[in-house]
Amino acid sequence: FAGEYKALLALDDVIARPDPDAITHFLHTGYCRPDECFLADIRPIPPGHGITFGLDRPAPADRRRFALPGPDTRARPPEAHAAGLEAALTDAVRRRLLPAGPPPTRPIGVSLSGGVDSAFMLAAIRACRPDADIHSFTVGHGEDDPEIEGARLAAAHMETHRREVSLAPRVLAANRPDAIAHVEDPIGNEEYPCLYAMGRVAAAHVDTLFIGNGSDTLFA
Repeated sequence: FAGEYKALLALDDVIARPDPDAITHFLHTGYCRPDECFLADIRPIPPGHGITFGLDRPAPADRRRFALPGPDTRARPPEAHAAGLEAALTDAVRRRLLPAGPPPTRPIGVSLSGGVDSAFMLAAIRACRPDADIHSFTVGHGEDDPEIEGARLAAAHMETHRREVSLAPRVLAANRPDAIAHVEDPIGNEEYPCLYAMGRVAAAHVDTLFIGNGSDTLFA
C-alpha cells in the first residue's frame, strides 16, 4: 500500500495498465468511482473505509465502513453553533502546529487566498501562536486578481511576511508536466498547477505550509 501511484509502480509486479471501464466512466460522468482509478492493478480504499489483510489470502478481505459521528442537530442559537465551529477549526489547526522550539524558530507558512477558509486558518494560527513568524503565499494571475487583492488585506491585518506568485500563461504551460506527475489523477484539480507553482516558492522559505484549499465545501 502507498499514498501515491508512483511508489507502487516502482514494484516489479505492478504494471501501469489502464482500466478502460474506469476511464470510460470518467469520460461520461466527470468522476471516478470511489473504489476505482485509471490503473487496473491499483485500487484505492474509499474514504471512511478499512481493509483487513490475512497472511493466508492474497486478496483483500473484510472491507468495512467506519461509523462516523452524526452532525450536531441540537436546537441552539446561531451564536452557539458559530462558537462551536470556531473552536473545532482552531483546535484542528493547533493540533497540526509543530511544537514551538527554542529561538530561532522556523517560520510557519500559510497558503492565503481571498477566501474565508484560508483567512480563518491564518487567524487561528495567529491565535494559537501570537508571536509566530508567519509567511503567507498567494498565487494569482496579476495585480488585479481578486485572490491577490483579498490576500493582501488579510496578510496586512495579521502581520505576515507576504509573498505573491504571479503566473503568466507561459509559466503555467511550463509547470504543467510536473504538476500532472505529482497529482496523478487529473480529476477536479484545475487549480493544481497554480498550487504547485506556489508550493515551489514556499519550499524555499518554510518547512510547514497550511492550506485551506477545498474547505469552502465544508462550510457549504
